[in-house]
Amino acid sequence: MKTKQTAVTVQSNILEQLRQLVRQEKHGYFSTNNKAAFLKQLDEALSLNDTMSISDLACAISTVENLLIKPEGATAAIHFKDYLDSKQYRILDKAQSIAAPSAKKVSIIIPEGDIEISSLLIKLHESLLNSYQLSRNHAEGLIPVTKVKYSAEQLQSTQSFFDLELTTQQAQLPDSATIIKDIQRKGVTLNGKAITAKDSNDNNDPWIRQAIENFTGDQIDTANSKANKMYHFGGQFLEAILLQEFTHSMQLAHNPDFILERGMVKGHIDWVKNPETQEISAKINLKVFTCSTADLDDVEDPQKFFTIGSDGSSLVHVSNDDIEKVIPRASAEVSGKTKGNIVPVCELNGTVRMVFDQSQGAYHLKVSGFTNKINTPDLISNKAPQFSPVEKAAFEAPVKVGTASLLASFGKFALPKASRIEGAAASDAPTLVSNKQ
Repeated sequence: MKTKQTAVTVQSNILEQLRQLVRQEKHGYFSTNNKAAFLKQLDEALSLNDTMSISDLACAISTVENLLIKPEGATAAIHFKDYLDSKQYRILDKAQSIAAPSAKKVSIIIPEGDIEISSLLIKLHESLLNSYQLSRNHAEGLIPVTKVKYSAEQLQSTQSFFDLELTTQQAQLPDSATIIKDIQRKGVTLNGKAITAKDSNDNNDPWIRQAIENFTGDQIDTANSKANKMYHFGGQFLEAILLQEFTHSMQLAHNPDFILERGMVKGHIDWVKNPETQEISAKINLKVFTCSTADLDDVEDPQKFFTIGSDGSSLVHVSNDDIEKVIPRASAEVSGKTKGNIVPVCELNGTVRMVFDQSQGAYHLKVSGFTNKINTPDLISNKAPQFSPVEKAAFEAPVKVGTASLLASFGKFALPKASRIEGAAASDAPTLVSNKQ
């Protein structure tokens, strides 16, 4: 796949390259390069990188918004956030933002009337806010890059789903696993409600057994009954089957020769009963936060790990250094310590019905619906309606923002119009000062 940078890292490169340029400026009678010192301190405070969490992005945005700015002709400084708001730029909505660490303080005074710095901060703020809002939407399951809903023919022909149907016609799983532990850890609910166990160490808890039988209306000990099938097959087995489909159907957009495996996953199963028809089905939700690849052509090539990058949509390779922060962050999301702090690679939603086979006089399970919401253009599903196999793409090196393009970009913009509310008045770049704390 392509090796690339997220929009967040591109902004970080701009920040660093501008700092390198201003270090070379002559300062006349001044012995201190305040501009370079400010940029260095701002760069350290923001800590921009390719694997920032949503709360990290919120913290970086708040750091920029908490800078002080002295508008043209004003006698007192105001927060940069208030200046942006007065010019009808978007700002971070605290009421809707995710919990984040406190903004970091920048204590160096910015030289007055500096068009480069003011333009940089406006563009930087806009880029971070775009990444934050896209990440929030993807984390909440909204506006995925691709949404693949399986047709009736695809549901019938998918090997993983056929395996589920065949397996649930047996008496139990080969390892004799049941739904009990999954209900105890709140990974499975009945009609949206968690079931309290009498003894969390009891693998055959009587309260949970009673709840299942009350829900289905029959007995667990009755072979091939609804309660019996739910008890033996209604837990993590269902999640495992749907995750098999992730491996079978997903591939890197620019290199189909890699086997794609799911990494850290948060799953939940809700068994529901239709009050009118009494039909029982399971609603399964799986969020895949990381994935890995293995190269079929090179067995010596080490496994590579991927996650969604700071911009909310790029699939980025996780380096050894980044693994130390990405894995604990994903673990916190899986365990429920955090919610919506990272973007899933994709979100799988399946419906499994309890069906009765008249010829056998027995119940079994059958997948009746499956949807895959993919949050990156760097992954594709071979079940997508317009899918066509791709050829192996040539390696593409990261694109760096050079000095020439950097200077050209500053020559083009005063106040960017893309983020401005229609009809907002333009203004000269303001004077900026830091928020001394």
